[in-house]
Amino acid sequence: MKRLLAKLFLWILNIIVAIWPVEANASNLVQAGKTDCGMLYVDIDTVEVLKKDSQYFLLFAAEEKFTDTEFLQALHSDEDLATVTSAYYLYMFNSSGIEYYLLNKYLLDDAGKVVVDLSEEAKAIVLRREDIALLRAYAISLKVVDKKKKIRRFY
Repeated sequence: MKRLLAKLFLWILNIIVAIWPVEANASNLVQAGKTDCGMLYVDIDTVEVLKKDSQYFLLFAAEEKFTDTEFLQALHSDEDLATVTSAYYLYMFNSSGIEYYLLNKYLLDDAGKVVVDLSEEAKAIVLRREDIALLRAYAISLKVVDKKKKIRRFY
């Protein structure tokens, strides 16, 4: 368990470093789909597989760029959130892809700087059919893992 937590901590630390600024990595974002508030993109540089005992977990980060004007107006009505344009999430899916954990959630400004850290204790969340963009983000991440395996086999 300690080893899993250590790997998870290192992965999260790498993600935090990677999001400063997020816009610098914009070419590594792959569109996953439309959400209630905007568009969800997978940061393909963050995709990793973690193994604990005989169970595998898929870790990746995703950015949701807010496009809904009503949502943005409501968000910007709070003085502390006036510069927020997107959110950055850190996900960990179980091997079946049915359950996931939202490890971290950040609200970002235009420059990709963290405005607010909304992270909470990670709890298992069951993926719903309505979460099409997140399901597509999971599928994109699986493809990235498959591609990495093929590249490793070549070398």
